[in-house]
Amino acid sequence: MKKSTLLVLSLFLITGCGSTASSSASSSAAAGSVNEKQTETQPSFQQTIVDDDKVHFEITGTASNSMGYTWNLSITNKTADQNMTVSMDETAINNVSCDPFWATDVTAGNSANSTAVWYSNALENNGITSITKVTFELNVFNSDTLDTIEKNIYTVYPLGEDKAADSTKQPSASDAMVFDTDQVRMFITGSEKTDTGDFILHAAIVNKTDRTVIFSLDSPSINGMMCDPYWGDSVLPGCSANEDITWYSDALSSAGITDISSIDLPMRADFDDDYSTILEQTYTYTPH
Repeated sequence: MKKSTLLVLSLFLITGCGSTASSSASSSAAAGSVNEKQTETQPSFQQTIVDDDKVHFEITGTASNSMGYTWNLSITNKTADQNMTVSMDETAINNVSCDPFWATDVTAGNSANSTAVWYSNALENNGITSITKVTFELNVFNSDTLDTIEKNIYTVYPLGEDKAADSTKQPSASDAMVFDTDQVRMFITGSEKTDTGDFILHAAIVNKTDRTVIFSLDSPSINGMMCDPYWGDSVLPGCSANEDITWYSDALSSAGITDISSIDLPMRADFDDDYSTILEQTYTYTPH
């Protein structure tokens, strides 16, 4: 399902950091975590993204180090009477979903400096060492009424458009293809049961269209018993996401499930802008 801006903002304000829980593998790095494997050092990058009569949004510089990849941001609220919240609701690096869970508030007539950080664990989990292309949905809305002020998708090329790379995961012969149409693809790369009793499907989803797509599960079952991981994610146009679909141990226990022999996955894919359906299909997965 669509990531909730309000949920992200609530957690952002409570924790004071740019991270929250997600089913996506791209968000598996908690805020503040540091991976010893350093992100490839890159030259600093600057670009004005928006400069109109309502808002100025500018990348004033970047940094890459052992913590990950950072944008230094300058935001100006040019309105006289609207407090605004500015957020990046969806973000992909090198065409793979990887979210800094960034948002900030700017009161009417004022400016703010902020930083958005993609942590090294999240980058490494998605096979990203060099940041060559960043696509993001910039959402600007009234902090008091929640009315949208501006909402658009932008793409920047920190090393130049000619250096853009695609880190989208490709299926191998051992992967289970759930569906592959001219618009969307999903395949399962494996599964595991954790030490705590959770069951995880590792999967990849691909949006081949020029519109944002929401992928979701609609009432799945395990061994014929209803058991829902409440999974869903939205993917930007032309991008992909590496997913961990998790059934937690308490849900499995409540359904009386110990050993897993088969999983029925009723999949949906819908366009984000009008909720028109692209695909409805059930796939039965047998863990190896």
